[in-house]
Amino acid sequence: KFTDVDGYTGFLKAFTNTHLVQNISNSTKLLKYVEKCGVKHASPVSPPILHVVSNSLLINREKVFTPPHQDVVSTKGSIGQLVIWIPLHNVEQDNFGITAFPGTHKMGTLPTDYSPFGHTVKPEYYEGLDSRYLNLDMGDLVVFSQYLIHKTHPVGKFRVALSFRFNDMLDEEWKKQPIS
Repeated sequence: KFTDVDGYTGFLKAFTNTHLVQNISNSTKLLKYVEKCGVKHASPVSPPILHVVSNSLLINREKVFTPPHQDVVSTKGSIGQLVIWIPLHNVEQDNFGITAFPGTHKMGTLPTDYSPFGHTVKPEYYEGLDSRYLNLDMGDLVVFSQYLIHKTHPVGKFRVALSFRFNDMLDEEWKKQPIS
């Protein structure tokens, strides 16, 4: 079992800094798509993120999958911030896909509890709501609001995906936020 946290995070950072990944995040085609979705002057929030999930990855003795959460808690982006998630292989029920809770992006920032993963949405905000597992083909784009409650499906063998986050530099409320 893989337990080297520094080695794991070092690999992820090195991969996301490759020209291949950087070219995707700066591609005209992707930026035009982000603009079509309403982000008029897109700016990347951070470097791309590589998500590697496997039963053989154990960090702090916890399986590595994400419970229900909103990205807004960690990114604190513009109101219209978009998240783009791209699987690097087909993702179905048996390899840690994404489960989303449609409509929850309209609820705003929700109260959270802390877990080994980080901030998770309190169960009373998603229990009993409709959820959808997303079957995806390699290279599909999943585009969603930073406010959408979503999670990693906790069953699988292996999954690799990239995600990109884009702020709208013209968002007036976001421009007023202090730089942290």
